[in-house]
Amino acid sequence: MAGRTGTYLRRLESRMTEAAEEMEYERAARLRDDIGALKKAMEKNAVVLADATDADLIAVAEDELEAAVQIFHVRGGRVRGQRGWVTDKVEEVTTGALVEHALQQLYGEESGDAVPKEVLVPALPEPVEPVQEWLAGRRGANVSLRVPQRGDKKALMETVQRNALQALALHKTKRASDLTTRSRALEEIAEALDLDSAPLRIECYDISHLQGDDVVASMVVFEDGLQRKSEYRRFQIKGFAGQDDVRSMHEVISRRFRRYLAEKERTGSGPTARR
Repeated sequence: MAGRTGTYLRRLESRMTEAAEEMEYERAARLRDDIGALKKAMEKNAVVLADATDADLIAVAEDELEAAVQIFHVRGGRVRGQRGWVTDKVEEVTTGALVEHALQQLYGEESGDAVPKEVLVPALPEPVEPVQEWLAGRRGANVSLRVPQRGDKKALMETVQRNALQALALHKTKRASDLTTRSRALEEIAEALDLDSAPLRIECYDISHLQGDDVVASMVVFEDGLQRKSEYRRFQIKGFAGQDDVRSMHEVISRRFRRYLAEKERTGSGPTARR
């Protein structure tokens, strides 16, 4: 409706009145329901910024290890979309640097979001001029990149900031819950196998073939209870021909540990598996 909800609402009300006057009560009831649904949607999509402002508001919540980014897309003065993500902080960075990274992720790809006239942020990248020039080039016109200081825009930025704080807290809670669950599962495995401690690395092997031919072994790896797909391997059976799962498993495990012992002797520590 391109923001013209008032015009569309009046049109529906007029059609409902006409249907009622013509005693087409079922059609009038359907239009009444449509009007109710539209009003409810309009309540959720109220004007938040005056003057039909087009702006993106970006907020960042962070701790020593991670940062949560939240974005509100305001078009025609109304919030038209919301998105966010959590990223690891691989090094100590400023809030301005996190903002610059968020801008690149938001607008930098070929299919990136369109750059609006205003981009409101909690802190400016340093130096800010190259970033402003890059945004203007992406938009094809000047872009106001600034920190809101007062009024409705500052109040809305505070709302976006609260969303970022909540997103970071939720992420931390979920990660802690996942860690607790994984730790408990590893302890249960250690108990079931009578191990001295929980297995931090688990390698699982399986033999497969096509009607006895093309025999291969697959290895999957878990570390700290999480899949390590980059460590997955496939082994071709080379020591004999034909189908013999036990013999195939013996060959694969022997090759795996010979490689492990050779690498341990060479480096003084155990390597990851290799083909």
